Amino acid sequence: MDNVAEAYFPHEEGIKMAREREVGRPFVLTVTERMAHSVVNYWLVLVLDVIGAAVFLIVGIRRFSGSILLAGASIGVGFFAWGLLEYVLHRFVMHGRPSMARRGHALHHADGTAFISTPLFVVMAGAWVIYAMLSLVFPVGVACLLVFGLYAGYNYYALLHHAQHHRGGAIARVAWLARLERAHRIHHRRHLVNYGVSTTIWDRLFGTFEPENDPGNDHSPRRRLVRPRSILANLRRLHP
Repeated sequence: MDNVAEAYFPHEEGIKMAREREVGRPFVLTVTERMAHSVVNYWLVLVLDVIGAAVFLIVGIRRFSGSILLAGASIGVGFFAWGLLEYVLHRFVMHGRPSMARRGHALHHADGTAFISTPLFVVMAGAWVIYAMLSLVFPVGVACLLVFGLYAGYNYYALLHHAQHHRGGAIARVAWLARLERAHRIHHRRHLVNYGVSTTIWDRLFGTFEPENDPGNDHSPRRRLVRPRSILANLRRLHP
């Protein structure tokens, strides 16, 4: 799959789009893409997705009838699951085959401070779809809390990603946030490593993590230094 990601994510694509924007030449965008590139959309999404997560929390608390431990576990599982979903979407969709998501992400790589975001209500709609599927298996209260955990994980990611590109000095004061920011900075230089924004667990597990002190860490987006290992071997590295 790495070869697919590398073949379908030329860094020059985002640079070309950024230059066309700078000189005023229109590049092809659908209406949805234009919304994703809107500053108004960017801030609305940040606010409305926090509200959307709160709705699932409120409904989940009202409809939940189990123990506090189960409620906390449901939220925790959802939050943890977001990290994996984030990794999969970033690696195989945003760095995957040509699509609206990849075009927007390529432009983000070319200009990290550009206000590019998921179009309004897309994430919220996705959360409701996931809820609809979970509610077929779990009680409504548990399903809502699972989705709240997942949604909270997404909001954490969105706010952290914003801070990494717009408030780097502020998060540098917190050691673990600073480490995540440095790992993300490497991703923007190399493209095919450090896909996780909110956590490096999945990069470490799937062999795509590149530490800051790697001697081969340069500005080349083409060369890949992380050697793939088995998942079992990476689990051993996580838990020596």
